[in-house]
Amino acid sequence: MTLLEPGALVALAAVPLILLMYILRPHHRRQVVPSVRLWQHLSSDLEGRPRWRLPLASLLLLLQLLVAGGVAFALARPALPGATRQHLILVIDTSPTMLSTDVSPNRLALATRDARELLSQLKPEDLATLIAMDPLPRIAASGQGPTALDGALGKLTAAPRQGDVRSALLLAAQTAAQSSDTHNRIVVLSDGTFDNTALAGLGPIPADVSFQQVGGSDDNQAITALSVRPMIGSIDRYLGFVQITNFSHQDKSVGFQATADGIPVDQRTLKLPARGHVEVSLPLPVGTRSLAVSLRTDDKYALDNQAQVLVPASTVVPVTVVATDPTIWERALKTLPNVQVRSVAPGAYRPDNAAVTIFDGFVPASLPTGAIILVAPPQGNSLIQVSGTLPTTNVIQTDPGNPLFDSVDLTGLAVPQADRIEGLSWAQPIVETGAGPVMFQGELQGRNVVVIGFEPSQTQWPERIAFPIFVANVVQTLAPATFPTAIAPGDVLDIPATGSADRMLVQLPNGKVDVFAMAGRPIRFADTAASGQYTVTALKGTTIVSQQQFVASKLGVAESDIMPRVDPQQLTRVGSPPGQPSEHDVWPWVAGGALVVMSAEWFLYFRRLAP
Repeated sequence: MTLLEPGALVALAAVPLILLMYILRPHHRRQVVPSVRLWQHLSSDLEGRPRWRLPLASLLLLLQLLVAGGVAFALARPALPGATRQHLILVIDTSPTMLSTDVSPNRLALATRDARELLSQLKPEDLATLIAMDPLPRIAASGQGPTALDGALGKLTAAPRQGDVRSALLLAAQTAAQSSDTHNRIVVLSDGTFDNTALAGLGPIPADVSFQQVGGSDDNQAITALSVRPMIGSIDRYLGFVQITNFSHQDKSVGFQATADGIPVDQRTLKLPARGHVEVSLPLPVGTRSLAVSLRTDDKYALDNQAQVLVPASTVVPVTVVATDPTIWERALKTLPNVQVRSVAPGAYRPDNAAVTIFDGFVPASLPTGAIILVAPPQGNSLIQVSGTLPTTNVIQTDPGNPLFDSVDLTGLAVPQADRIEGLSWAQPIVETGAGPVMFQGELQGRNVVVIGFEPSQTQWPERIAFPIFVANVVQTLAPATFPTAIAPGDVLDIPATGSADRMLVQLPNGKVDVFAMAGRPIRFADTAASGQYTVTALKGTTIVSQQQFVASKLGVAESDIMPRVDPQQLTRVGSPPGQPSEHDVWPWVAGGALVVMSAEWFLYFRRLAP
């Protein structure tokens, strides 16, 4: 037995005080008797006794001493040692892939069930913490005992985007560091669809870390890309491009359907190779405002079986070409509807308000305000450091996720005498050759910039269909848009303010309407977890000032590959402090006993006073 508050034993000073009171103030009861002859040979209090003598034995005195000692002992909080206290920290993955149905009913529900089983092994004095592995991980609940997390586990839902496992582990490590007197366990419950994260890179973690796999199937067919772009050589006509990916290790056949403004425009069966993809191009009817595609498949993940995209509204995009010979650029740009092309000789160029400016073999002293494409910048210019030329080489790789290369394959393109460009700290290479990078993209002084380190006219690129598609992608990607037409679920959207409007209504795909008061500044809208079409309406009173739409679609390889990729051994470590034994308080029993003794003392005292 140990005393948790040993300093409280100072209350035992009441014991000698009670004895002193009995010594200094003995109480006598006066009694009238006919004679004291029979008491003459007795040594009694009739002759008086010294005040320093111990008091006579008394049941009341004994009870009072027991009460004083019991209260002092209870204040010192006596406790019996128990088992070492545990702190169980559960990290549950809430990524969208946790809704896969390869386990019943889905991975997230199974992870929750496994978490309850782990919690049931805790004792009432043990601690428990639940961390939701969201894009921004958070502590969902904490408490003591096996039922401390029941409410939070029941409310756990999947997030719209992939969880951040590294940040979740760092948060779990910080939580464990605050419990140095317990044995800490971090258990990660996840399907493991994230890249390997080595614990060695996270620093010391004062806990035993383990990974518990949930699910394991790779059976998923998904729409991983959907876009529309102007049809080359046509006015107000658009093409839809769809990429369907099979993440399974077996060949699959899926049903495919496409609708334009709700009207079916394509329906077929697609044969998908194992761990491969197919692409479909769809000519859209004139005036199409939205394209929706869907798959009919019995895969294990349904969230990526449909997607939607809006056809951009017709707006004039001014493009300026500054080149000695602008032929290849004019030929590609004039096939794009709504693009207004202006060609200028390098010596006559003055900065204008073009949305995109192409500088071919020339870098001006003053840059325009719009996006810029720098082609074969000459040596000695003030913007790009060109230190020489690269030998003739071939393109070996392009950035696969970059929208500039959507439906554009440059692999194998021979590039003679490309510029050797160095020192671009503000840009990243997006095209690699055997001799080095030849194309870059970045942001310079608030402008979107693409640098092409060779002259396209000296290659076979302008003769391929990939060149006008690349030019269309550049204009569509770099030209500033006043309002986005597509976002990923969970993204935050800043809706620009409308001058005369006093209210903004946002209708969600499920019919819910969020209402905002206009205050002359953009509205930050974050309720974008649901996939589908959103309608933004600006009102002045009851009059509609403007109305715009955007869609949230779950697209991309990383969001749809439900196959586990993590190595469980990378998420296993032993590093918990030994912890301290738990203490079971017994002071309530001691205090209760003292109360019983006090009650008995009061009963005897008042009974003695009774006549």
